[in-house]
Amino acid sequence: MVNELSMLAYANHPNITRVFELMEDSTTIFIVSEHISGGNLLDRLTEGEEFSEDQVSAIVKQLLAALSHMQNSK
Repeated sequence: MVNELSMLAYANHPNITRVFELMEDSTTIFIVSEHISGGNLLDRLTEGEEFSEDQVSAIVKQLLAALSHMQNSK
């Protein structure tokens, strides 16, 4: 888990939440990250919020851009 999180600390992409610092003790991992307003996409989906085709297209493009960035920065 820490390895995956540390990758985020080095990811520099507008569609990836910035992680500034990771700390851990014997039972907990602490993540200091940028504040993202507007809520969580998963919450909005599970609450049944409807999205227009244009909104879905924009979300998918952002997700694919972030995934592509992470894949290419191994």
